[in-house]
Amino acid sequence: MKRWLVLLVLVAPVLLLAPRLPSGQDRPEPDPRTSRALAALPYLASDVPEQRIKAEAIVAAAAEHCFDELVARLADQPRDGREALLRLLAATNHPGRVELCLRTLCSRESRRAERVIAARALPELDPARLLDALRARLDDTNADAFVLAQCQLLLGYVATGRAQTLAEEKLAAAGAGTRQAARLEVALLCSILASSGAEPAWARWQKRHASAPRCGLRELQDALRDLARPTAIERLAAEERLETMVGNNVWLLLALGHSNLPERAAFGLGLLKRKLTEDAQPDVLALMLDMVSTARQETALLAIDVAVACSPPSATELLALRPTVSHDAIARLESIIEALRLGGNLGELRRQHARLGAQLRPLLARRGAVDFETMALLRDLENVRAQLEFVETQWRQGWRSEFESDVLGMRPE
Repeated sequence: MKRWLVLLVLVAPVLLLAPRLPSGQDRPEPDPRTSRALAALPYLASDVPEQRIKAEAIVAAAAEHCFDELVARLADQPRDGREALLRLLAATNHPGRVELCLRTLCSRESRRAERVIAARALPELDPARLLDALRARLDDTNADAFVLAQCQLLLGYVATGRAQTLAEEKLAAAGAGTRQAARLEVALLCSILASSGAEPAWARWQKRHASAPRCGLRELQDALRDLARPTAIERLAAEERLETMVGNNVWLLLALGHSNLPERAAFGLGLLKRKLTEDAQPDVLALMLDMVSTARQETALLAIDVAVACSPPSATELLALRPTVSHDAIARLESIIEALRLGGNLGELRRQHARLGAQLRPLLARRGAVDFETMALLRDLENVRAQLEFVETQWRQGWRSEFESDVLGMRPE
C-alpha cells in the first residue's frame, strides 16, 4: 500500500503539469470560404462555361482571404486554370500580389498570357512597395540576367521621384552604349512621362542627350494628351505637333511605345518604325521582344511591325540577347533566323540595295538608261532586289507565324 502511495505522489505532478491533448472539439475548424475556394479550383479550367463562371465567382470572393493558400496551388493548375487564378489573385488588394506579379514577370518560363495579366496589374499596385521590391532585386549581386533586365524595365511603371533617382543611379553604373543602359533609358522616360512633377529629372535627361526635345515636360505632356482628342482632325494635328517635338530620339519613341495608353503606344511605335536607325536596331529588337511577350494585344502587333523593320541579330548579338529574353521568345526568334539561312543576310542585303540605288541615280541622270555601266548596275540592283524581297518575306512571315499567331490566339484581353 505504501508503495502505491509513493508512486501516486511521484506521478501526480507530472500528470497535472502535462499539456492537455487536444480533443476533437478543440481543433480549429477549417474556414468554409477557403475550403470552398480550393474545391472550386479544378473548375477554373472547365470546358463548361457555367462551371467556369461559377468557379471564378467563388474563388474571387475568397481570393483575398486565402491568398497564400491559392498562391501555393497556382503551379499545380492546368494552363487555363493557372491563368484564371492568376488574374483573380492579381485583382485583389492583398499586399502579396506585388511579389506574385514580379515573380511571374521575372520567370523565364512564364507564357505571354501570364505576363500580360501581371503587367496589367502593375499600375494598380502600391508604388512604394513595388519600388522596394524592384530595388531589392536590382541590388542583388547574384540576381539572374533575366531578372535584372525585367526589373530595369519595370522601373518605368513607378511614376515617382524615388524611382527616377534609382533609374539614374543604375544608368550611371551601367555605362553608355550597353543593353542595360538602353533598358534604363526607356524606363526612366516612362516614369518621367507618367509623373506630374518630374521636371528636374526631365531637365537632367535633356542635358545628357543632344537629340532630346527642347520643350518643357508639361508642354510635351499636354501634346501627348491631345492624342486622345475626340475628332480625327484634332488627333492628326496633335501627331504632327508631336512629331516635330520628338524628332529622331529613339529612346523617347520607345518610352511612348511602352505606354499603357494605346494612342501613345500607337504613335510612338508607328513613328519609330519610320525613323529607325541601323545602330539602334539591336537594342530596339530586344525591347520589341519584351513588348511582344508582355504588352496588350494591339501594342504587341505594332511591336511586331517594328521588329520586322529591324535586321535579324548576328550570332554575337543573339548570344548576348539570349540570357535576357524568355525561353519562349528566344526559341521563336531562333526558329525564324534558322529559316533565313538559305536566303542570305538581311541586313547586308538592305545595305547593298541602298548602296546600289545611290550609285544608280547619278548615272541615270548623267548617262541615261542605255549606258553600259548603268545597265550593269540595273542588273545588279534587280538581282539584289529579288533576293532582298525573298528574305524580307521570310523574315516577315516568320514573325507572323511565330509571334502574331500567339498574340491573336489568346482570349480577348
